[in-house]
Amino acid sequence: MGTYSRISQEIQETLAAFTACTALPISALTLEGAVLGYAGSKLPGALDVDKLKAAYEKVALRLESCELTPWPIHLNLDGDSQFQLTAVPITEGNHSPGIYLIGPFSRSQLHACVHFLVGLLRQIQASKVSSPGGFPANLHVRRAVRYVHQHYKEPLTLASMARHLGITKSYLAQVFRGEMGETFSEFVNRFRVEMSKEALAHGSEPVLTIALRHGFTSQNYYGRVFKKPHRDYSQ
Repeated sequence: MGTYSRISQEIQETLAAFTACTALPISALTLEGAVLGYAGSKLPGALDVDKLKAAYEKVALRLESCELTPWPIHLNLDGDSQFQLTAVPITEGNHSPGIYLIGPFSRSQLHACVHFLVGLLRQIQASKVSSPGGFPANLHVRRAVRYVHQHYKEPLTLASMARHLGITKSYLAQVFRGEMGETFSEFVNRFRVEMSKEALAHGSEPVLTIALRHGFTSQNYYGRVFKKPHRDYSQ
C-alpha cells in the first residue's frame, strides 16, 4: 500500500507541475478506467470525470485494435473537431500502468507542438525520479515556462523575462538551465519552431511570414534555429 501511495503521489505531482507550466488540464487513468489523478479540472473546457472515462474507453478500443500502438493517440471531442485530447502511456513504451490524457486543447493552436508537450511531460517525470522536490521546483521557472507558452509570438529575452518575474537575469539563467536542462533562449526557440511546423507543412505563406509570426526576427535566423539539432521528444 505504501508503494502504491507513493506512486500515486508522484503522478499527481507530475500532473500539477505540467498544468502549472502549460495551463492545460491533464489526467492519469488506470487500464481499468479509474482516475489516478487530475490537474486543471477547474480550467475552462476541462472535462468532468464521466467524460474523461468515456474518452479513455475510446483509447482502450484503439489499444485493442492495434498490435503496435502509434503513440500519441489523438481524440477529437464529440461534436467539436476543433478540440482534442492526446493520450500517452504513463510509462514510456508500456501502457500497462495506465495512460495520461492531455487536454482538451485547440487543434489550431497546439496540435503542432504535441510532441513538445509530451516531451515536457516526460522531462517532468524524469525529474521526479531524480529530484524529490518535483519539477520545476522553482516557482519562477514554472512561471517562465507558462509565460512562453502564452506569449511565444512576442519578443522574449532572458532580461525581459527576469524583469517580468521581478528577479535578476543571472539568477533566472542559473535556475532555468538547472531545472530545464537548456538555456531560456534555447527553450523559447525550440517552442517557437515546434509551433511553426504545422504552418510550414499545411500553409501556403512564405517562410519569412511564418518566421515573423512565430516570434523570429528574420528568415535567416529562423532557418539556423530550425536546422539546429533539438532533443527528440517523439515516442
